[in-house]
Amino acid sequence: MSRYNLLAAAPSSTSKSNGEMGNSPPAEWSFTPSAMVLQQRGLLPPNNEDDPDVIQARQEVKEKFGISKNYQGNPWVAGNRSADIADDQNVSLFVQNIPADCSPPADGHLTCCAKVALYTREAAVKLYDQISAGEIVIRGHRLRCRWNRVKVAPRGEQWHSRILLIVGPESEISRERLDTCFVNNFVYNVDEIVDHGVADGIARLEYRFASYTCQAQFAYQTIRSNFSKETYVEYGYFDPCEFARN
Repeated sequence: MSRYNLLAAAPSSTSKSNGEMGNSPPAEWSFTPSAMVLQQRGLLPPNNEDDPDVIQARQEVKEKFGISKNYQGNPWVAGNRSADIADDQNVSLFVQNIPADCSPPADGHLTCCAKVALYTREAAVKLYDQISAGEIVIRGHRLRCRWNRVKVAPRGEQWHSRILLIVGPESEISRERLDTCFVNNFVYNVDEIVDHGVADGIARLEYRFASYTCQAQFAYQTIRSNFSKETYVEYGYFDPCEFARN
């Protein structure tokens, strides 16, 4: 089912785009909130960042796996470590010279940096070439980049993306209800939320998350676990960035 077909479809439709879009009752799905959210609720103990033994252990793990000593994430999580792949398979870029206020906190720095991981090597090379040629400028800051030393392998999840298309009864689907459900289950950022309006009592929303991993991915699972079978959720096939003007 294409993006436009889904946004026009009524929930009574039974067609599927990739073998997993026909929703099951919520009882057949379960989703545990992320560790970060559970810590915020007090349901998990906070990381003992001030414990000297924990600090030493973190540094040893980061050194072992080639992780930057300034990295603040969890070095024990395999997904945060460098992938065991050749350099020419890496899809992760380290982007520099971004305006400091693009993402909080600015912390008094003049600029900030970001890790950008794409799905394919071809897409990563395209972005690398555009930045290296000076074609991407944000508020007067011409971006720079290099290949991230913490390598990321190309992803094989066809039909998955950071975009979610959500269709369901107007009485069930709204920005307020979705946002509340998401906040209670995982930490996320959104690029944009597009309201495609209501047709015949069917609400249609498009969430453009900052990332597939742990954001759109978790949102998909959260919807399947918390909403009725009358609500449909699907990954968007195209990323809006694919159509950005040169």
